[in-house]
Amino acid sequence: MIIGTYDRFSYGEPKAFIELINSRMKRKGENRVIFVEGTGHVYTQREQMLADIILDLARAWS
Repeated sequence: MIIGTYDRFSYGEPKAFIELINSRMKRKGENRVIFVEGTGHVYTQREQMLADIILDLARAWS
């Protein structure tokens, strides 16, 4: 689960929002909660950082 720390859809609390969602997941212990600092839900100016995060996740799963 990935979210930018400036996300506005989470009512100003992106970390708490994602942690709450994850706490209700069936296999919450298997999930990774990742916060992309300094950006919102579209990852403006953090596209490469997001791509690197996704690449690391894909490598970890293979």
